Amino acid sequence: MCSSDLDLPTDVTVEPIDVLPTASIMNETLVVRGAVGAGTTGATGAVDRLTGEIAASLGQRSTVVCWVFDQSVSLAGQRKEIAARLERVFDELGMNRTPVHRPDLKNIVIAYGKTVTLVAKATDDVHTVVKAVESIPVDDSGVEMTFTAIQNAAQEASVFRRAPKRNVMIVTFTDEVGNDQNKADETVRLCRNLGMPVYVVGVPA
Repeated sequence: MCSSDLDLPTDVTVEPIDVLPTASIMNETLVVRGAVGAGTTGATGAVDRLTGEIAASLGQRSTVVCWVFDQSVSLAGQRKEIAARLERVFDELGMNRTPVHRPDLKNIVIAYGKTVTLVAKATDDVHTVVKAVESIPVDDSGVEMTFTAIQNAAQEASVFRRAPKRNVMIVTFTDEVGNDQNKADETVRLCRNLGMPVYVVGVPA
């Protein structure tokens, strides 16, 4: 497919929703915009802030959000809180107000530890998304394939960047950079080519 078939940005954007990993850890080709830790309280506060980001994207065109969750023990409690908060987010976005949901907003759920798992394929069903997040098991291997998971999310959602085009956002919840930093450049190129902004929520890695 030629580049003209895609609506591509000039940069891959990593939006610091809660606290972004330090610049010395993140690959230098990632462009960081916005203020770090701007008025959020933990990961759940970051989810609330994401509501505005998603709404703005929906104002442009139909949108797909890839929710990517680190399965580490340290994030187990936050995953439960986030799942509970997502229902309110979806309600604010209008997904709970009609029996047919909101077809212009689809969600994909991916979990990762030592391996990467597609927990929920693209869906506009609120309850499916929330249950998917709640069902994510803890991976106590101590291995976190962060960049591999982001790549998988981008590949899973790539079909939505073709006509009819949708915006795609990748939101990653993690407290570690991960064990596959050797894939950072490759991941950057993939997300740039597909025109997908990556948002990071978590304490400094």
